[in-house]
Amino acid sequence: MNNNQDNSSEKLDKKEQEFQSTVKKKATRKLKAKLEEKNALWYGLGMSGIVGLLVIIPTLMGLYLGIFLDKKIPTSYSFTLMGLLLGLMFGCLNAWIWITRKTQD
Repeated sequence: MNNNQDNSSEKLDKKEQEFQSTVKKKATRKLKAKLEEKNALWYGLGMSGIVGLLVIIPTLMGLYLGIFLDKKIPTSYSFTLMGLLLGLMFGCLNAWIWITRKTQD
């Protein structure tokens, strides 16, 4: 019986230590964010610039590929429009994945 109590108290201590560690990490992150609040405007502008590039580059690549295919392959379908839309979708997905990873850090 005594052995079970020791075992459960060890488990509780381990969980408590993990909880304290998590709280400490979050508190440190919040304090660091408050100290760096002055640079928030520049940080936000930089992030929006990166997200814009993550969307526009694949969009333009899809557009140029579509124009190239329209010139080389004459069909009733518009490769330009398809390339534009596919590039835009890929760019938005790319930006979404990047933002998700960035916010998890």
